[in-house]
Amino acid sequence: MSAIDEVYVNSNYPSVTAEQVNQYFFDSNKPDFNFKTTFYCCENCSAEISCANYTVDFSNQYNRLNKISPYFADRLKMKHDPSCTRWKKLSKKRDGRHDQTKYYIQNGNDFVIDFIPNVGLIPLTNVPQTTTSARPTGGTNTAKTSSSSSLNKQANKHHYSSLEKSLNSLKNIYQEIHILLFMIAQVTQ
Repeated sequence: MSAIDEVYVNSNYPSVTAEQVNQYFFDSNKPDFNFKTTFYCCENCSAEISCANYTVDFSNQYNRLNKISPYFADRLKMKHDPSCTRWKKLSKKRDGRHDQTKYYIQNGNDFVIDFIPNVGLIPLTNVPQTTTSARPTGGTNTAKTSSSSSLNKQANKHHYSSLEKSLNSLKNIYQEIHILLFMIAQVTQ
C-alpha cells in the first residue's frame, strides 16, 4: 500500500516496519513507541514520516475487520536531506533509460487506437525507441521519441470497421433508450 516499507526511529530501532511499530506500541517493554514517537525517512535524513493506524489495537476483532493495517505515508512532505539514502536510490532509478508503451498512432488529426473488447488497449508491436540524455546538473531528463506506424493499411481497415460497428451499436442503444423514455413520458401523462 505504501512506497515506504521501513523507517528509522532511533539507534535502538534503525529499521522498523509499520506492523512492528503497531506491535511495539502495545508492548510495555518498548517505551520508545508512544503517541509522540517520531519516525524518520532513514538514519541520515531528518524528513519525518507519518505512520497511520499504528495506535489501533488489531487484536480487537472489530478493528481487524474495519480498520486499515498500519502503513507509512509522507504526509508532511518535508524536504529530504542531501545525504538521504532513500532519496539517492529514487534519484538513481529516475536517471537513465525510460521505456514507453505506446497505445496509439497519430496521423494528422486522427488517432488510431488498438482496442479489443473485454481485453482493453493493446500496445503497439513496434514500441517507440526512446533515447535519454544524462541529467544535467539541476535539470531534468530530456527524451526524444521516434516511432513508426506498426499498423498497416489492412489492419487499419479492420480497426475502422470494428470501431464503426461498435459506434453503430451504441447509436442503436441510444435510440432505443430515447424511444423508451418517450413512451414512458406518454404513459405517465
